[in-house]
Amino acid sequence: MRLYGEMHENCIDSYILHGRAMTLVAIRNAPVFADETPAAPPTDEDAPVTDYQIAWEALETARTLLQRSAEKQIGQDAKRSQLKMADVLVELGLLCMEESASFFDREKDV
Repeated sequence: MRLYGEMHENCIDSYILHGRAMTLVAIRNAPVFADETPAAPPTDEDAPVTDYQIAWEALETARTLLQRSAEKQIGQDAKRSQLKMADVLVELGLLCMEESASFFDREKDV
């Protein structure tokens, strides 16, 4: 990213991989049983950034870059970009489902 800059299309794969890795970390660190549920996170602006948030930001950045680069591409490159976009959207959906499940588990305990 230092070579091209953070918002260059050559960084798309890095953002996708980082988002996938952080999604797996978030899922792995999520409590399995209801009695393992941590207390509700603080609501102020100083709240720590969660693994879910990091994953979401990386995947959202990849989606934005793919959308921007898709306008310039034709042929096979456009097809590859569409497939990458589909992968990113699936990852975002998975992340959203996991985060929602975790949220609802916490709400049941309250």
